[in-house]
Amino acid sequence: MDQLFRRSSLLLQNALELINHPLYNDSQRTVASADACQLAIDHGGALRSLLEGRFGTSAPAMLRCQFEALTRSLWLLHCATDEQVEFIMTTAMEGMTSEARLPMATDMMRQLRQVPVVAHPLELLEELKASGWMAMNSYVHGGVHAMQRTREGFPTELAISILKQSNGLSILAVMQLAALTGVPKLQRLLLPLNDAYGDCLPIKTGESSSSQAQG
Repeated sequence: MDQLFRRSSLLLQNALELINHPLYNDSQRTVASADACQLAIDHGGALRSLLEGRFGTSAPAMLRCQFEALTRSLWLLHCATDEQVEFIMTTAMEGMTSEARLPMATDMMRQLRQVPVVAHPLELLEELKASGWMAMNSYVHGGVHAMQRTREGFPTELAISILKQSNGLSILAVMQLAALTGVPKLQRLLLPLNDAYGDCLPIKTGESSSSQAQG
């Protein structure tokens, strides 16, 4: 696990260095999508820290947070109305009473199915949702999975699986950030990381075409 923690950190560090460019523009839509990407990456770092600190039963809850932040990033860029983007960018926290006007993950994914350029990342998100959504919800809400792992301990094999899934989401977020720079073919620079750090990833994330920045 210690080696996997180190290599996971290096994977993200190398990925972010490769796409270190300013955003394509400073429109609310572009900035909001980038903010959600950064949130997904931060959640991934928190998940890794939880596992390193042996707080395994809390880590899957962060996986769901990471999943939803990345989904939000894609949705903000490609599907959200101007009013929804403005709401998420300008509403003051102290004056906010409800986020009901913003769709939940299932609705965002349904809308994204109508956007051909996000087919690759959406496929990976839907695979993760199909295989692990109920378990992630259980950890978030203190359900059977969380209670059982609290009693019986958190297996190393499960920790490895969750960390690799999180790393995969982080790389998808980095790919989205690369697209938001508007630099042609920047995502391709990330492809060698699939081989160099294949032991840290659940699958080959590949190149995502998602993602030309919109202004």
